[in-house]
Amino acid sequence: MSAGELNSGTQTSKLSEFPTRLALDNKAVSIYCDVGEVCSIKGGAGVRAVSIEDIGGGRTTLSGITIKDADQVVYGAGLHIKYAFCTLVRVTFSNNKATKGGAIYIDTASNNGYTYAVNLQG
Repeated sequence: MSAGELNSGTQTSKLSEFPTRLALDNKAVSIYCDVGEVCSIKGGAGVRAVSIEDIGGGRTTLSGITIKDADQVVYGAGLHIKYAFCTLVRVTFSNNKATKGGAIYIDTASNNGYTYAVNLQG
């Protein structure tokens, strides 16, 4: 990710009815921001910042980013992880508000015989 802020446009995640700034459905990706750079993903009123869902065995990594300003989403305003393997390295959460899991909501339910997990570092 280049230094800067993703703060416009929305997608609808296939497992969630909420508008989402960055929806990673069935995509195992790595998003990195270099040390010293400022990279952020900004939600909004009624807009989740990031959704990582239904990866199906792949792993998504987010590193060195800020997830901020997501509001009025029921589950995981900043980051919602469902049925996914995910690693978060030096991820900052700021000013995210939801009924359950303002910054992050991790659904670790089993799906198709797999148990999914999140690894937090830094």
